[in-house]
Amino acid sequence: MASRAPAVSYIFQVATVTAALAGLALILRPAGSTRGLGITSILPLVAVTIAGFGATLLLYPGFGNPILPVISVVVAALLTPMAPICANLRQARGLPRIALPGLAIALILGAGFLAIVVPAFSAKSAEHVNLEYVQDSDSGKSQWAVYPASGRLPEPIRLATNFTRQSGGPFPWVSGTVFLANAPHLDLPPPTFTIMESSEAPARRRFRALLRSERGASRATVLFPADSGVESVQMEGQPLQNQSPRLRQESNGWYAYLCETMPAKGIELTFTLPAGKPVQVYAADTSFTLPLEGMFLLKSRPLTAAPYQDGDRTVVVRHVELFP
Repeated sequence: MASRAPAVSYIFQVATVTAALAGLALILRPAGSTRGLGITSILPLVAVTIAGFGATLLLYPGFGNPILPVISVVVAALLTPMAPICANLRQARGLPRIALPGLAIALILGAGFLAIVVPAFSAKSAEHVNLEYVQDSDSGKSQWAVYPASGRLPEPIRLATNFTRQSGGPFPWVSGTVFLANAPHLDLPPPTFTIMESSEAPARRRFRALLRSERGASRATVLFPADSGVESVQMEGQPLQNQSPRLRQESNGWYAYLCETMPAKGIELTFTLPAGKPVQVYAADTSFTLPLEGMFLLKSRPLTAAPYQDGDRTVVVRHVELFP
């Protein structure tokens, strides 16, 4: 654990060291003595409670429902110091023998009942729902996009306009469930991706380009298709690490290179592409608010729903054709 996950391995190390020290004291007790058996079991449980449960409680707010199975496994591992305390139940008879499993079964049934009768979301535990205005500057098409983490559109938002459910977003690199509706075209200035220099390399062509947000958005991104073969990407002279296949799975295989603090003058990128195959890239800029025309969506979002991560956004996209 220390080699694979050093940031969290201390949770298990603290409990293990405590159990080893407590067990050493137990081994050194006089023969036939039963004193200290309870303390020997309780000390590792106390140590793991102090070291582990605080971090475990942060998993759900950080990752949401998908992490629940992992949380159950982590909690089960953290509670293993209880095993010695329960060892004598094997010789128990009657009610004491069934008390522990009976309590667990009762808790499961009670939790299942509450999951049925209690609303899934509340104002204190809101559903994650982001709203987005997207504009494709080349086609002239603009849309409202809603991203509910639950995959279900809240009823007040559904009644606000005519949404259609779609598997995958308005652009090819967006995955997951999204609800789309037509939006007014606001003719926002699209970002620019200007090729300033192009030179030949063995079987490849090297480009130097300027990415700029013409409307002053704080984030700008250039995206290359999965089969583009883009390599040696640098931003303002700094080499960017190759994106892992696992990371690119979240964007359907697309390569995304972004600047979170886009300066007014833009940023310079250099990259290489295989020669002889045209590549269509996308330039996108993002501002983290909706236009005034989206106020009706903001008002329709119920108190049981709230933005998350990037929050509500306005995204403007344009296509750029490269001919290496």
